[in-house]
Formats: sequence, C-alpha cells, structure tokens
Amino acid sequence: MRIRIGKLEFKIPWEYLAAILIVLVALTILLLWRANHERGETIRIMATQTPHAAKTPGGDSGLYNDDSFYDVPDADDEESKPGSEPPGTLKVNINKAGMDELVALPYIGEVKARAIMEYRDMHGPFNSLEDLLNVKGIGPKTLERIRDYIVFE
Repeated sequence: MRIRIGKLEFKIPWEYLAAILIVLVALTILLLWRANHERGETIRIMATQTPHAAKTPGGDSGLYNDDSFYDVPDADDEESKPGSEPPGTLKVNINKAGMDELVALPYIGEVKARAIMEYRDMHGPFNSLEDLLNVKGIGPKTLERIRDYIVFE
C-alpha cells in the first residue's frame, strides 16, 4: 500500500496497517473498560432473619426453609456504606461463632468464615486479635475492619 504525504510517498505493507489498527482498537477497549471499573461501586449483602416467616404444619416454610432472606441495600442508603456501622452493635465471639454468625460480620463472606472455623478447629481458640492474621484471606485491612465486632470469650 502506498501512502502519500505531500511530496513524500511511503510504501507500507497492508499487514502493518492492519496490526496498528488492531492495537489501537484494543487500547480503546481497554481504556473504556478501565474507566467503567474505576467507579468502585460496592454491593454489600447482609443476612437478616425474617420476623414473620411462618412454619407450616408439614415443616415446610415455603420457598426458604432456613427462614432467612438477603437484603441488598440501595447504593444511596447511608447505613449500607462500609465504615458507617456503629461500633458495638454486633459482637461475635470468634471462638464459638458458627457460619451464620461469622458471615454476619462486615467483610467476612462464606470463604473467610470457613477458613476461620477450620483454623480454629486445627489450632484451638483465638487468644488475641492478631491471631486472626494467621487465617488465610484475613490481612491487616480486614482485621481492622472487624476489630469492633469480635470478642474473645
């Protein structure tokens, strides 16, 4: 392919032009994807008990057999923003808590809750907050976030 700029003429193989075009399209897609993912939208799911979940005589409570549902708060809900939880509202004994209690802690999901329970079973009870750093998936940032919600009794 010949490209003429003013009096200069360049002979460039069409494969080079196609490669340059593909790279430009890929960079554009990458920049658009990155711009959309930098917004940092967070969805937080909290497990809560339903107060009016009635059991039927046959033992079937309907759609959910464990009497629970998941409430997904709105993005503009002030209570749903991380760090807005008032300290001391939820205290979980980390040495006796089951899966449901651990998952109720902020920033602890099923995987981390399972890791806490497995570590506790293998190594015994936690004696201090820093012992939780030995659990896979819990680092200093997570530890700082759950500090006000756990007790060691």
